[in-house]
Amino acid sequence: MSAEELARLDLLARLCVWRVVRLPDVTGEAPRSFGSAVVVAGGWFSAALSGRSLVLTCAHVCSARAPIERPQPLAPQRAAIDFCYGERSAGPLAVRAVVWESPREELDAALLEVDELPAWSRDAAAELSMRPAREVRPGERITLRGYLKNQREQLARTELRVAAARSPYLYYDAETGRGLSGAPIFSSDGGFGSDGGELIGLHRGDSKVLPPELALAPRHGVGIAEILREARPALLRTTSRAP
Repeated sequence: MSAEELARLDLLARLCVWRVVRLPDVTGEAPRSFGSAVVVAGGWFSAALSGRSLVLTCAHVCSARAPIERPQPLAPQRAAIDFCYGERSAGPLAVRAVVWESPREELDAALLEVDELPAWSRDAAAELSMRPAREVRPGERITLRGYLKNQREQLARTELRVAAARSPYLYYDAETGRGLSGAPIFSSDGGFGSDGGELIGLHRGDSKVLPPELALAPRHGVGIAEILREARPALLRTTSRAP
């Protein structure tokens, strides 16, 4: 892959990553960041979601469920996303609804519908994420992208390798920083036949939250294949019941 193609993939990935924030209250305080999120094409999850403005993040970042433990996630009515990279700046865009979620004790993933996303972010997501989901292998090179806590203009980019993979988790050794919960994990160029830019997982954080027998490395994420495997049937049932 040429340097120009790699640079283009790098830009597309950046355009998909947003920060999840709490909407400012009446005091006018600046939005406080809770994590990161990635724009996804609705048709990837369900044909009924095509054309809708959707982002994927962790359920411990934003959830419609009553929390069973602390720290509490943002309720959707208090949540928004915003974006800042280079000359582009957008948001905050309010979260309209949690379309689907798996609680933190399971896959810890939430699909959120937000106010109208800019076309440049939706188009980038369609190009990056509309690929068949696949299993992730140990040794694969990956890239983690997200906004560090309360630093809207600092989009972190961490290159690492998968240390282990045991469904639904993938593990890696890296210092990832606070605020990256919900950050997308992309394949890197040359990893097991991938051309790079493929969305393969969602970063969760410290593996200490897992049972000891599952804490195979200091940090972990959830594979996108597992998220889609659970979300698609649930969304199909939901949309088939819609009037």
